[in-house]
Amino acid sequence: DFQTFAGPILDKIASSDGAREQDQVVFNLVLSGNRKKPTHSHTPITEGVVISIASLGSGAIKADFRTDHDTKRASLAAGADGVQIAFKIGDPAPANENDGTTFLLFTKASFKRNMGSGAIGKRIYIYARWYNTRNEELSGPWSKVYSILIGE
Repeated sequence: DFQTFAGPILDKIASSDGAREQDQVVFNLVLSGNRKKPTHSHTPITEGVVISIASLGSGAIKADFRTDHDTKRASLAAGADGVQIAFKIGDPAPANENDGTTFLLFTKASFKRNMGSGAIGKRIYIYARWYNTRNEELSGPWSKVYSILIGE
């Protein structure tokens, strides 16, 4: 109950131009003039993506993503908060990640997806890259193409 009552008062003290250093110590505050500016990374992701794809049957697939130096466990690369994939179902294979592919974004390093009964017996081609949703220009390079036959 005290936090509900005192929170707005402490916020006013912290943002006040008249607040002093001793107020910061007494009330356990960070005065607005003493706040650190937020830091943003300006370093692009250079690590490549390693993909493990498995057909689960009934038109479903499972894909795990990791860095080449990581263990076999799925995990995001440093600086990435997701994985972007470009995929195409059916032949011919795409020449690159923009050749007739569909783009999806996942915030986890693993996903399961039903590609539909029409995809059964067809090959899926997947490119992937580490993705930074806040700064797209920092996203990593596209992987080589991976493919698997989508099973029944």
